[in-house]
Formats: sequence, structure tokens, C-alpha cells
Amino acid sequence: MLQKKVKKNDLTIFEDVILIITEMALTELDGVTISSKLIKGGLLEKLQKKKCIKVVSVDDKLTIHLKVAIVYGTKNIETIIKLQRLIKKHVELFTGFPVLDVHVIIDQVITEA
Repeated sequence: MLQKKVKKNDLTIFEDVILIITEMALTELDGVTISSKLIKGGLLEKLQKKKCIKVVSVDDKLTIHLKVAIVYGTKNIETIIKLQRLIKKHVELFTGFPVLDVHVIIDQVITEA
């Protein structure tokens, strides 16, 4: 849970909100998705997403770690750089918390038949 003082009130943002914002950013970029090795639906899906996206907060600054799957043939470096910028932009815009780093691990390659 992240807390920030806004004028005279406190703003509280739960980690699940950061996860949803990160997922939204992922949907805007072709060729990359959240790693889905074990995703099957329902509770398992929610638990797996929490394993694939981790948010670390230090002094109200965020670092986001995520595992993604990338489509074979996608330009990995260009795509990941775009993804990092997109996630940083979305999270900062929607939460007001600065994002220091977005660490991306490609742990799956999707081959389309």
C-alpha cells in the first residue's frame, strides 16, 4: 500500500492498482504480454499475475519488476524500451508516484503457428 500526502488529506493506493495500470500499459503494445506459463483463469490467474508483476516502494518512489512473454520475431530491445517508457508514463500519470525503474525479464517466447 502506497501513501502520499495530498494537501490536507492522505492518498492511499493499493499495489493491485499498480498491477492493473501496468497490465493496461501492456495491452497498448503489440508483440508483448504478461508471461502466461501458468495462467489458467480465476484465482490462479490473479496469483500468477502477482508473481509476474512486483512493485517495490522506497520513499514514495516505485520500482516495477515484471516478467513478460514476447512474440517470436518482435524486436526485443526496441519493444522492451517502449514498454518501460509506457509503464512509467502510465503509473506516474495515474498515481502521481514517481517510477525510478521498470525492470523487464523476458521469460517466454510465443511462437504463432
